[in-house]
Amino acid sequence: MAETPKNLDEVLELMPAQFQADAAKGFKAIYQYCVSGEGGKDFYQDIDDGKLDLQVGKHDSPNITISIDHQDFLKMLSDPSAGQALFMQGKVKVEPLDMSLMMKMGTLFKND
Repeated sequence: MAETPKNLDEVLELMPAQFQADAAKGFKAIYQYCVSGEGGKDFYQDIDDGKLDLQVGKHDSPNITISIDHQDFLKMLSDPSAGQALFMQGKVKVEPLDMSLMMKMGTLFKND
């Protein structure tokens, strides 16, 4: 993200502007995030053929669910290389473990 968000509310506010619709053409998936800890909340990204529907709450049938602590989530956004380390340390839980969806996620949002 161009700006470094200070909390999850800022992340959710900035996320639509960072979405790369061209990278999502022909792609459909629902990413559920369960962000725990102070300032955390559940939200999901419903991505369908270049469109992003971002909602706070839980989706009934996401393709993938990512669980992470609020501070670790912010760390991952400010330093994308931290994501792999957090995953290896067990600080990011992914169900089901679908590496293709995880890798695709990295292309869907600007990271500058």
